[in-house]
Amino acid sequence: MLRVNVEESSKTGGENLLRKYGVADGCCTASSEDAHMLNLQPTVGARGQNQTMPNQLTVGKPRYGSLSTGNTDTSEVSATLERTSEGIFVSITFSHDESPEYAQWFTPNYFDIAAVTAEKTQPRPPVPSTLFFYDSHGPVALVGCRNAGYHTNHRIGSGRVYVGAAVLAAPSTAHAKVMGMRSTVSGLRAWLGTSAISHTTNFDKQTGRFKSAEIQVVIPEVIDIPDSKLVLRPAINRTPRDGALMIEDIVWVEHKTEEESSWRLHQLAMRAVRDLLAVSRWRDESLIPVSVARTEDSIKGDTPESERQQWWRDVADSSAPEPKEETRRLEHLILWEDLGPEGLANWIKLRDDFARAVDPAVSSIYLEGVTVEVQLTQIAISLEALGYLLFMRKDGASETKAGGISFQRRLNRIVQEVPGLLPFVDATWSQRMADTYNSVKHANRDLPQTVDVANSWREGALLFRTWIANELGVERDKLRERIARDSQIHSFIVAGD
Repeated sequence: MLRVNVEESSKTGGENLLRKYGVADGCCTASSEDAHMLNLQPTVGARGQNQTMPNQLTVGKPRYGSLSTGNTDTSEVSATLERTSEGIFVSITFSHDESPEYAQWFTPNYFDIAAVTAEKTQPRPPVPSTLFFYDSHGPVALVGCRNAGYHTNHRIGSGRVYVGAAVLAAPSTAHAKVMGMRSTVSGLRAWLGTSAISHTTNFDKQTGRFKSAEIQVVIPEVIDIPDSKLVLRPAINRTPRDGALMIEDIVWVEHKTEEESSWRLHQLAMRAVRDLLAVSRWRDESLIPVSVARTEDSIKGDTPESERQQWWRDVADSSAPEPKEETRRLEHLILWEDLGPEGLANWIKLRDDFARAVDPAVSSIYLEGVTVEVQLTQIAISLEALGYLLFMRKDGASETKAGGISFQRRLNRIVQEVPGLLPFVDATWSQRMADTYNSVKHANRDLPQTVDVANSWREGALLFRTWIANELGVERDKLRERIARDSQIHSFIVAGD
């Protein structure tokens, strides 16, 4: 437990001090996107405060060092490692005479006159998927590398390599496969309703003036998700900043495997948590890897309990989205209190069993710059698949029979699962929905009005979300109340109507 005491030390009053550093007015329990920030003075327990050269990648701050393939038979080459808004890149200069092993990544060996004369020109080998960079800040393993272009003039040139992810302080290129990965998911801590930070204040009974405050940091228990190899791990980040200590209240999604596994496998497993939150309030939540671990990275602890604890290495991922800010504008249809660990495990199973229905709907949330017709098509694909699967799995229809059932009847089958929960569903709703979708899909029909397409998309998405919430066991009365407050319950109208 980390404990920070704040006492009045000036005429400005301790209450102003608390407000200045984000403790007053309930700030200790206010939620912000996966990170509850608390800025305190004086610095408490800030180890490494004088460290001036952290091993990290910051946009706009290139690092200059050496690059190698990790093979002792290959020489090193000078390189620049940088993180940009487009991802992580490493740039090198090469010579066909002095560093042919690097030159051949970018250009064929037509500069080798002897090879060309003897007709021995070989196709250029690809950039190795893993590379190793180091400089005065420390080593960095580069994973998922590929050619990003080059320029050459006779026997010298420069090449650029795209880096999928960088593992900071990794001692080798072995981190292309890992046994564990931790990520942050936007909104997860707030959804769980958990916090490591609490505070109490004391006031003078006679004057009412502030006397002192105590801020406690107690990390909550880890939440194991059954049969998933996933845990939700509350934690804090402690970052010294110019005489202050920044404490971040976070929750990691952690996935571990007994054997070394690809990054993609770990990310797909953790994406289940992101997808649930995305469906629950229909928002493009972010999933950002923050660290990875391998067995050989474990270290001996000071006590038997901490023996061989994992040593997690920070990562920077080129494909990771920007972290999403928390918002109170969008409410959840599904709450943690509805599910608990068993319910979250049920969602993971449901997501796998109904992947053909879930995946198109979830992916539609992340589409950018598309028309509402595309959004409706994605939702309709999900609902078609969902109705098809319900007819087979709950009604015993064969694949052939279920495949021949119309979209309208499939919609009616889904509605049977959630009777009385959606006020816009009436006797003609499924026909209207099917007509709108088919008019968008078939070129021999007139396009419907944009507002009708938008409302069909909205209602289809809410039906899909309601079915999931109902399937996961959310109480009908609670679900009905949440639907009444959901943003998708309100119809689109033409401006001016």
